[in-house]
Amino acid sequence: MKNNIHQVKSFIFKSLKKLNSRYSNFEKNVDLFEQSLDSLDFMKLIFVLEKKYKFKINSKDFSKIRSVDKISKYIIKNI
Repeated sequence: MKNNIHQVKSFIFKSLKKLNSRYSNFEKNVDLFEQSLDSLDFMKLIFVLEKKYKFKINSKDFSKIRSVDKISKYIIKNI
């Protein structure tokens, strides 16, 4: 089944909430670090996404995917 962007965003929000309940109110188009995500949880999120979608996120792209919207678009583009 092909994932659509809404499914990907939903999975990201659920994953963030599992990492820490304080992440449950994040906005999709705002930088995650500006919303108090720490770097360790960002890396945990990356690992969860790589496992779920079975692809590798290049570390050079981390600075480009700092919001839920940008991560979702990146995943859809690369899977």
